[in-house]
Amino acid sequence: MLRWIGSFEPDDVFYDIGANVGGVTFTVAGLHANGLRMVAIEPSFSSFEALARNLSLNGLLGSTIPLQVALLDQTGLQPLNYRSTAAGVSLHAVGAAVDHEGAEFTPVEVQLVPTYRLDDLIETLGLPEPTVVKIDVDGYEELVLRGAINTLTAGSIRELNVEVVDHDRAGTRLRAITELLGGAGYEAAGAFRHGPEDGFVADHLFRRRADTRPSEPEPRERSDAPEGTPVEDGARRAGAPTPRGKNTLLAERYRLLSQEVSELRGSYYLSGAGKKADLRQLPGFSELARRVMEEGRSGMNYDRLYVLWQAVRGTRSDLPLAEVGAYRGGSARFISQTLRHDGRAARFYVCDTFAGHARTDPDIDTRHHGLRRFEDTSAEEVAAYLEDDLGIELIVGDIVETSEQLAGERFSFVHLDLDVYHATAFCLRFFATRLADDAVILVDDYGVVTCPGVQKATDEFVATTDGFRLFHLLSGQAILYKVS
Repeated sequence: MLRWIGSFEPDDVFYDIGANVGGVTFTVAGLHANGLRMVAIEPSFSSFEALARNLSLNGLLGSTIPLQVALLDQTGLQPLNYRSTAAGVSLHAVGAAVDHEGAEFTPVEVQLVPTYRLDDLIETLGLPEPTVVKIDVDGYEELVLRGAINTLTAGSIRELNVEVVDHDRAGTRLRAITELLGGAGYEAAGAFRHGPEDGFVADHLFRRRADTRPSEPEPRERSDAPEGTPVEDGARRAGAPTPRGKNTLLAERYRLLSQEVSELRGSYYLSGAGKKADLRQLPGFSELARRVMEEGRSGMNYDRLYVLWQAVRGTRSDLPLAEVGAYRGGSARFISQTLRHDGRAARFYVCDTFAGHARTDPDIDTRHHGLRRFEDTSAEEVAAYLEDDLGIELIVGDIVETSEQLAGERFSFVHLDLDVYHATAFCLRFFATRLADDAVILVDDYGVVTCPGVQKATDEFVATTDGFRLFHLLSGQAILYKVS
């Protein structure tokens, strides 16, 4: 491991997946005095707290991004079953309380933690692309790698060091991981077994094959470093950090951060933030919104939920409502509870494939095409979740095929949260002729850069359909109002 870490290049970006309290992260920092960019990922609250504190004590928060999330093959929320709540303890389990050898155990604590596909995490947070990666996740290696398949095939990662736990001692997991990485362009490059020769835990190094390696960038010119004090020069030759280099680096990062904050304060994101109403304190709304967000079944935050709250409360009580794109049922629950808050009992159709996108356009839906998103749900699960909400009818399947079940209705409100072009375009045309006067269609993800198909479909609809007015909201939504 030390030899591998010592081979890192100055421009590398190191991802420590399963960082625990930061042992490997600090080793990388110690062997590379000029400071690599690092991302340290650890889901356990106790280990993460120790990791963040250690980074702070060692002056590494300027070069390291610590994240308290778990990496898997699905993005969402999962229970983390703790073996112990002490910092540094490993072998916790995400999802079911089953250990690395397949045996059930009784957790001392259970916590819902955000889980990400690495591909989604990098895209969502705008993280730097990794070049060297360490994975130590106690049996979840294959799931982590499956959630990183786009990043693996993109070519930025040069090497991975994967701790493989083969609990059956037959090499089952290692074969699966080797096959997966082989398909992504990597080959085995060495191994170090832990403990006795017949042990079943080992670090395996995988290196991108030469025939799949991206072309090397042109070398950058470097000016000779200025001479420092004898102490600094000696430290530099020994590979230790120098005070002058560290302070200069941190000062530059602080300057850039201050500049970014200043620009944000002048933008609509933060401008006048202290003068705006706190949506978290609004009577009636805040309780419903907080409950839905804590349940983790919707990606909508307070501002989008407040728009939804207002739209639903403004509908006619004698006509049905519809939602297309329910995913795990969070926004459907919110709509239903809003109706109940107002003492209304309207029919409410909740529509989804409950199996991900039925179709995507490779030229328009570039952030969604070919990716298996929103599949971590099912009609049965959502039906059970919504069973106490009166008036709900689930419509299961591709809306293009199931819409005939809605053909005889007139609607007072429609909520579309579809992310992609084809389904959005179809629903706008379908519901346009079935809306009551003064009815509203609320379109989620309008103007959001990751969902260009939504805006394209909506703009085309407004340009070719009479009787609708479009209001673009900075919450990432659009309201289509049918003029009476």
